[in-house]
Amino acid sequence: MFPTTVTNNTIVGRRCHECDSEENLGICLTCQSVACNHLHHDHLNSHFILTQHVYAWDFKENTVLNLSPGTCFDKHTAYKKNTKLAALPCERFMLHKRKSCTNQEEPNCEFELEQSIVCNKKLQQLEGLVHQTPAPFTTIDEYYMKYVQQQTATEMRLHQEVVQEKNQAEYEFEDEKSMKIQVLEEKNHILEEKIQLLTKEKQETDNDLMKVQEELENQKQQKQEINGLRHNLNKVQKNFVKLQHDYAEEKLMNEQLRQNQNDLISQMKKKDKEIEDLQEQVRDLLIHFSSETELMNLQMADELETSQIVVRPSLNKTRRRNEK
Repeated sequence: MFPTTVTNNTIVGRRCHECDSEENLGICLTCQSVACNHLHHDHLNSHFILTQHVYAWDFKENTVLNLSPGTCFDKHTAYKKNTKLAALPCERFMLHKRKSCTNQEEPNCEFELEQSIVCNKKLQQLEGLVHQTPAPFTTIDEYYMKYVQQQTATEMRLHQEVVQEKNQAEYEFEDEKSMKIQVLEEKNHILEEKIQLLTKEKQETDNDLMKVQEELENQKQQKQEINGLRHNLNKVQKNFVKLQHDYAEEKLMNEQLRQNQNDLISQMKKKDKEIEDLQEQVRDLLIHFSSETELMNLQMADELETSQIVVRPSLNKTRRRNEK
């Protein structure tokens, strides 16, 4: 289950099967092909792409490499010389480092952490088995032959323990999940109440906003009416000023007419006085003429008594003479 390899710090006669390099080498734990790692031409990764052999051994660092992208494994060192414990071959026994997760992935991360703890325990037990081996192995084949002998019993026992602990972890996970769901339901209920309150407040604010908009429209209409009234008032004021000017002119004209009327009245009074004087004079003249006529009549009567007939020239002759 856990393939390991034993190497020395100094490598003799090892070359990359692609570029014949003797530095920065690694060996595939599946087919024992030697290739250079990422510090050189990275033919080890090219070998993984062609064959999909995941695990390799780095001769320089004495570590097991997992060539598959997106996975990360802990390094575990056995206590026998340069032996290195490889990554687990099955996915359910892989030792993942705990990844950073968001709040939405929190249950998966916790379950993953529990699985990692279980696998670490099993790994410690296997390391104990490694300590109990009588002597270190010098090649991969020897260690693999010994490992195959212990594989069946160890795998069954580990599988049962892992399944039990996995079921326990799943039960705890479901229990914690139900508790979290209950807490989330309570929070959801609280949030729904808050949403209802917010919707009521929103409706109230919308109603207030509608009222404010109506008031603004009314104020706008009133403003338009006020502007119309101001315009009319300006016209009326202009007409009033014009009427005041006309009134002042008419008043001045009336004063002049009154003055002329008064002058005419005074003149008429003077004329009336003159007429009265003339009438008195006419009366006096009439009296004088009447008295004279009476005197003349009396004189003519006296003359007729003592008169003599005198022939005067005709009027036609006098007219012709005057015309000449």
